[in-house]
Amino acid sequence: MSPIQLPGGKLADRWEGPPTQPWYDAVIQSLGNVLGKTMSLPFNGYGSLQPESPLSSNSVLGPFLDPIISLHRHHPLPDTGPWPLNDPVALHLTLAKREVQWLESSKGQQLFDAWRTEMHPTENHTETLPAFLELTRTLATNIVPHMYTLFLLPENAYRPALSHSDFHSNNILMSYNNPTHITGVVDWEFTSILQLWAAYAVPPEIQDSGNKYERNPLWCAEKKRLREVFAQEVVQTCPDAVHVLDKQNIRGLRMLVGVATSGVALYNSFKDVGLKLVKICECVKGGDAAVLEKLDRLVALFSLNLSDGSSLAL
Repeated sequence: MSPIQLPGGKLADRWEGPPTQPWYDAVIQSLGNVLGKTMSLPFNGYGSLQPESPLSSNSVLGPFLDPIISLHRHHPLPDTGPWPLNDPVALHLTLAKREVQWLESSKGQQLFDAWRTEMHPTENHTETLPAFLELTRTLATNIVPHMYTLFLLPENAYRPALSHSDFHSNNILMSYNNPTHITGVVDWEFTSILQLWAAYAVPPEIQDSGNKYERNPLWCAEKKRLREVFAQEVVQTCPDAVHVLDKQNIRGLRMLVGVATSGVALYNSFKDVGLKLVKICECVKGGDAAVLEKLDRLVALFSLNLSDGSSLAL
């Protein structure tokens, strides 16, 4: 199959500085329309889209392809799917289980010790390692399987939806003559079918990055306004998206999945993990007592004031 040459240039080449150009609203509306249309496509399971055959232009649902390569993620996924419609937790559960398997392995523990010695030299790693092991095991065994009841999401918030893994201005083409006209979206190599809430992606250009150099009040207010414009357009095209906007339960769910699947044992300080767990608990809306007790145990474990790792034991 021959490649298709799309017209237009990168949005990134036009989008410069504060989001105050008069045509930015129209661009954001167009992006919301594109995302809403992709999220509205029906699928009967979760995984990654792959060619039906090497020469075919048709795609089928296949095993999940993890697009993120980091220091600890060479450990293979215990299950690559695809997963059926009635198992919306399976994808993130298998990612959480990989965290456990990696941290239990000798290579994982060697990397854990080397990385945290460099990044967090005051920690006593013989004591922090058991804490991170408890974190990953508890999340994979007791928390992630119940995450939708913890945050009280309706079923259509985690139905299958098409997800572009890099929905940003370098992959969005716009007309040379009309900067408000989107001519195409490229780089679909790692296209996945995720839960609707996970497929909803706000363009980085209007996200609140928290960067101290972007704290201009007018700039931040304009980004917030554009996020609302974007969300309204997505919902107009994909009504189910109203359940996955920036609400407290969705923020808590995203944070939980991040802690459970994104290598916090390497990249986050003990204090940062504790703060994330506290924020997750603040977003919890439901769940049975046993699950909540496990989550509270993790909060207590990681909320200790660790200056040298010596006060870990509860």
